[in-house]
Amino acid sequence: MQKRRYKAKIGEKNYIIVGPGSEEHMAAVTNYLNEQLAQLKRLSPGITLEEASVLLAFNAVSTFLKQDRVDSEDHAHAPKNTQWEDKRDSVIDGDLFDDSNVPAKLTKQESD
Repeated sequence: MQKRRYKAKIGEKNYIIVGPGSEEHMAAVTNYLNEQLAQLKRLSPGITLEEASVLLAFNAVSTFLKQDRVDSEDHAHAPKNTQWEDKRDSVIDGDLFDDSNVPAKLTKQESD
């Protein structure tokens, strides 16, 4: 699997993201994150970037877990997605988990 480096400005910071996604995919994710962060700022003007980021991450994981459960129920006969199954259980239990199978990760933060 080929990994690419992508420069992204998310919120007020610049990042380099390393992952297997195409540039178009990374741009779409970056745009979506920025739109969601802007919406949170509009709805709660006093919210910090850190608070908005945590809320955005929480909402994303919540949506993922709900969809994963629906998919599991719809496809009970299909093989399970083992890459995320253990991580889903860890998140539900409130435990921290490593990022060894996460498809993309932040490698460093560039200065503004």
